[in-house]
Amino acid sequence: EGYSKLVTTLNRFGVDAISEESAAAEIATVQSLIGYFDLDPNRVFDLLLDCFEHQLQNKAFLKLMPLFRQSNMAHILGFKLQYYQDAEVTREVHRTPASL
Repeated sequence: EGYSKLVTTLNRFGVDAISEESAAAEIATVQSLIGYFDLDPNRVFDLLLDCFEHQLQNKAFLKLMPLFRQSNMAHILGFKLQYYQDAEVTREVHRTPASL
């Protein structure tokens, strides 16, 4: 249930989308979901990257990145790119790390 709430929170589009102004509230929401549902922060970061991949024009996702350890970010991005190296990949997957 916690991961579904997280994805629902991050995948809002249009008027309700995450914005630069609402980034602080989104940070509090993500932290609350991690704590309340005991979510794995690495998996949360992976889902955050997936959501960012679908909304590359929304730079507000970059404000959520400092919630996570930088050393873990590199490993998660590495695993993600290693997986996609063997699969058919859209261009958006390669644009995500470039946006960071």
